[in-house]
This record gives sequence, C-alpha cells and structure tokens, in this order.
Amino acid sequence: MSMDLGSGAVSRFALYGEKPGGDDPEFIHIEDIQVRSSLYEWRIAPHLHRRMFQIVYLVEGPADVQIEDSQVQAAGPCAICVPGNVVHSFTFTPETLGYVVTVSEALLLDIGHRESSDLFDPLLLEARVIPFQGEHSRARLIATLLEQMAHEFQARELGRNA
Repeated sequence: MSMDLGSGAVSRFALYGEKPGGDDPEFIHIEDIQVRSSLYEWRIAPHLHRRMFQIVYLVEGPADVQIEDSQVQAAGPCAICVPGNVVHSFTFTPETLGYVVTVSEALLLDIGHRESSDLFDPLLLEARVIPFQGEHSRARLIATLLEQMAHEFQARELGRNA
C-alpha cells in the first residue's frame, strides 16, 4: 500500500515488502539485517510502518540511512530507532551485520506505563541514531541479547510469544 506524503508515493508496510497487516497490539518481530535486505539488493526503499516501532541495530558495517528528509551515514555498532509513521530507508552492504526489531507501539506504551514511561517515551518521540563506538562491552551485550532474541523468535518453541 502507498501513501502520498508530498514528495511522492511512500509504501506502508507491517514488515518491509509485506502487506500491512491488522493492528496487532502485541506484534513483535526480529530478524537478521541480511535476511530481508539481501532480497532487495541491500536497498530498503523509503517506507513507513503504521504504529510500529523499529530498532535497526548495526553490529558492524555501514548503512546509509534516510529518516524523513535527513541523510545519515551510520556504522556499527549503533542503534537506529524509528517510531511509527516516520518515513525511512536504508542502504546496506553485504558486510553489514545486525538485527531489525519491529514492535507494536501499543505494546511498548503498555509496558512503559506499567514500568516507567521514562524508558520508552523518548524513543517514541523522534527517530534517532544512537552510536556505541567506544562502548565495546555495551555494544557486545546488545548484540548478544538480540542474537538470543532472534534465535528464540526463529525456534518457535513453547513459550515463544511470552
């Protein structure tokens, strides 16, 4: 599905390349950057996700990132946080390693209000790139946690949704 946001048609997806789904308030998805981007010759064209928050975590390697009208050269380790309804695109290389986490904003808001909205609210306000260069132990911890999440997500074993 496409929308006209002034400068042309922008595709809207639940996950890039897939039709928008229903508004699942508990939607969570994680995959390796290479899984989807290799299908599109490493170029994820401008698009948006309605009510979905994404974190693109670059473990290593470069990415050209467009967020709305801004162009950014990112390099791992870093996290690119993209709230819902924000037009964004990526150009990766085959050497770029990392993960894409897509989560329903409703789920994050629910968790945030049960815990502390100070945790999630700032991430949902605007897109941002958070660099982790020079923070090797923190960057490795994030990469390890995402690797474990991706494994759990792909395993589809008992308790997966929880």
